[in-house]
Amino acid sequence: MSLLPKTKTHRLHVLQKALQNNPMCFNEITAFYGTFGIEKSKRQIQRDLKELELFLAMDLQLRTFFIRKEKFFSLETKHHNAKQSKGLDAIFVATQFYEPILTPEDEQKIAVLKKAVLEDLQIGVTAIINDETGDNASFEKKAEIIIPLQLLYHRNNYYLGGYLEKTKVIGIFNIKQLVAINLSPQQGNADRYQALFKKELEGRFGITKNINNTIYNIQIQIAPILVAFIKNNHWHASQKIKKEKNNYYLYLTCGINRELIGWLCQWMYNIKIIAPAVLKTYYTKALQKMSQNHQKETPLVYRNIFENNALDNTNIL
Repeated sequence: MSLLPKTKTHRLHVLQKALQNNPMCFNEITAFYGTFGIEKSKRQIQRDLKELELFLAMDLQLRTFFIRKEKFFSLETKHHNAKQSKGLDAIFVATQFYEPILTPEDEQKIAVLKKAVLEDLQIGVTAIINDETGDNASFEKKAEIIIPLQLLYHRNNYYLGGYLEKTKVIGIFNIKQLVAINLSPQQGNADRYQALFKKELEGRFGITKNINNTIYNIQIQIAPILVAFIKNNHWHASQKIKKEKNNYYLYLTCGINRELIGWLCQWMYNIKIIAPAVLKTYYTKALQKMSQNHQKETPLVYRNIFENNALDNTNIL
């Protein structure tokens, strides 16, 4: 049995490290202290937690949340906004562009999911709402049992990658899609699905669900002015830029999904899809749908051309 540092400062430092790695309730903190051969009452632990807040760095904060009426404590990094940016560097100002609006409920979800991943526990959710990644394209609102595999931070948003017990598939969801998360005492045995999750994630452009299981060799011609910007940013692990006969081409090896089409659209008229043909078809259809929206006085209706072989059931192309 190891010995806990005798001074209170050292004890608080050890507690801080523990709470940064894993949210804990009073009983878990008591057990944690016990591994160092020291006993502390709940009242003493409450005092330790209050004093701990006085020692925290400016970018850390102690947060609390409840699971089945039991209070948990977690140390989280503060989310910086424009007003806080001076604490980072007085020269820089954060624009907050594309930053999600995180609520206290969202931050509690993150803490619960961190605990589930770290302790390899299953979670239950009352429902998965909306569709952000294509993994809930049918907008079903059914209760789910999920084995959490990985927390993802993508485009300034928080996502959970997990294995869905009912449908036996990998799914990726924004934390805001998960309604009423319940931490289960049942082990998830996440190691069984990590290789499957890794393969799935590596095949996606970003985190959006692919149209099928095919991995394509993609070739995109790009205007010379874009070369430096695209080359200096990470888009996909497979990305390569080559100059061939005075033209520049971006090569990707991944699936085709909504996120890829949206990404291509952001370059407007400065790119050209060379291959594969199916990518050209999806891209062209997306452009035609956008054009039609501005030509017809009809109500906007949500459509997903990337689900259920939508291309096969249209006369647009």
